[in-house]
Amino acid sequence: MRLRQSWILFLLILGVHSCFCQYPRSKKIGSDSVILITVDQANNINKLYKNYNDSIVKLNDSINTKIINYERLNKTIFEKNDSIYLWKVRYDAARELTNYRTQDHEKIDKAQEIGKYILILIVVLQFSKIH
Repeated sequence: MRLRQSWILFLLILGVHSCFCQYPRSKKIGSDSVILITVDQANNINKLYKNYNDSIVKLNDSINTKIINYERLNKTIFEKNDSIYLWKVRYDAARELTNYRTQDHEKIDKAQEIGKYILILIVVLQFSKIH
């Protein structure tokens, strides 16, 4: 029984000791610190780095694609705004021309109306001189 307890105690001490001896370990060499890791840990770090780097590349590609789409949409909006502005300018010019012609016709109509009144006045004056 004692031997059994001794072995259990011995295994526990080794277990605790093996936990403290796990990698990564740091060592001081002069004023520099060096980290020691196992090959498996290095491979695992490399895999993680590659996965993270691939994710970053995919995200950058996605961002570049979205930037291209944004610029294309912005260009389309700009072209439509220009088109709308061009049609607005044409509409305003046509409206001003129509207003100008309408005002010109109104002046001609007023002149013709005044001419009719003057003609009527002349006819009335001539009839009044005949009597």
